[in-house]
Amino acid sequence: MAKQRFAFEQLNEFESQNVVAIQQRENTKIAHFAENLAQLLGCIEAEDYANKDLYFASLDKALVDADVRIDSDVSFNECYQNLIGNIGIDMLDTLCHGEIESFLEVLADEISYEKNEWTLERRGGFSGYRYSAKLLCNGTQAGLVAWGAANFGYYVSFSGKGCEAINMEALHKALNQMVGAKLTRVDIALDDLMGNVSIDDIKQKYIDGEFITRGTPPKWGEFMGGSGMSKDDRKRCGMIKDGGHTFYVGARENGKIFRGYHKGAQLKSEQYPNWNRFEVQIGNRYRVIPFDVLVNPDQYFAGAYPALASLIQDVKPIAINTCKVVFQTSLENAMKHARVQYGKLLNALRQFYADEKSPDKHVLDALTKGLELTDIPDRINYPVGRGLHMEKTGEIQLCL
Repeated sequence: MAKQRFAFEQLNEFESQNVVAIQQRENTKIAHFAENLAQLLGCIEAEDYANKDLYFASLDKALVDADVRIDSDVSFNECYQNLIGNIGIDMLDTLCHGEIESFLEVLADEISYEKNEWTLERRGGFSGYRYSAKLLCNGTQAGLVAWGAANFGYYVSFSGKGCEAINMEALHKALNQMVGAKLTRVDIALDDLMGNVSIDDIKQKYIDGEFITRGTPPKWGEFMGGSGMSKDDRKRCGMIKDGGHTFYVGARENGKIFRGYHKGAQLKSEQYPNWNRFEVQIGNRYRVIPFDVLVNPDQYFAGAYPALASLIQDVKPIAINTCKVVFQTSLENAMKHARVQYGKLLNALRQFYADEKSPDKHVLDALTKGLELTDIPDRINYPVGRGLHMEKTGEIQLCL
């Protein structure tokens, strides 16, 4: 969303149904942008003025005196880089924080159920983002937000408590209107409070081949009462050491994992001692996760593995197919073989041309003399596909 503020064309934003909330959010955006820009231009803080009219008058003068021009003879990327160079990365990070505050108001006014109060509690960096904050709902942690990454976007994560407070229909509508928004991970859980389906039943389904989706059985693991579960196991599989029975299928690195575990033992529940929970964790590695999963979770849970379709009645399973990055994999393999077969030759040629101004260019020119632009190995000569299409246009196409 922060990147939209610097686009040269007006883009559609979230279509609010609350007129008062619209005006309030616009005022918030203006206030954040004005104050941040004022700091950048050396304008004194608002508290140093007798009233806000004088403050904004000073801000207007600073804007008029600022050195701003529009380049119409260069590409968008060049303009964007010039913009970053002039206003500074820190300014963009600050504006991202302003967008976080704006999102918080959208969350409170449009997406969350009524009478929920959402606040932020600042903390350090997170997973490549320079800044982050706990997302609190009524004072309880309900998620996480982060900003300040290299792509100038921001990250939002909702926990189970956070999802409980959210109207998924409204969130689904909002995400569909946000340019560049995507789901990177979704967890879907099915609770069997009475324990009608046991963990052993799920294990038998695996033995019977009901977790096979593409011909090869996925990895599996089993833990009893937490014994034999190393720290790496817990991290890799998302397991919690408890007194119950856990069975998992798949691997995080492949973007999909199933967990079945004795939730009643984990929570030491007296009301539901036989409570079993079945979870599917879906990541966007090799996948495009559709926003529809937010409003139709049962269908995607049932479609994750054939075995899960029998756990929910009268639901049509929907599978999220994978899109392997074939070109990237083939290119990596080709470079690996070239390094083994010709690495020493290339190293010798680099030393041979060491006295030249650009030795590496001389090596490349010597080895590619006479070749045309289209003369590349067949195994990595792929036509334009959905990956390049998405990179160029921003349009997401689901794998069919």
